[in-house]
Amino acid sequence: MTHHQDTIEALKETAVSVPELTALAWGIKDDHQEVLGHAKGMLLAAQRAGEKLLRAKKLVPHGQRRTRASRSARQSATCG
Repeated sequence: MTHHQDTIEALKETAVSVPELTALAWGIKDDHQEVLGHAKGMLLAAQRAGEKLLRAKKLVPHGQRRTRASRSARQSATCG
């Protein structure tokens, strides 16, 4: 929970009234920040996968890449 969410929860438990539109705006901002965090994590994971693929490509002779790739893909599909 973010500090902002803690603040919203604290306000809900007090006598202070927060206009509904303000509360919604705060919630939207918090949700948007969460989305950005997930997007960044997804992009970093994709980058790591791409780097590993490039390293693997260097280890396999050119004529064998497609054969090994399809074999590995089939093995991954059956193991998952």
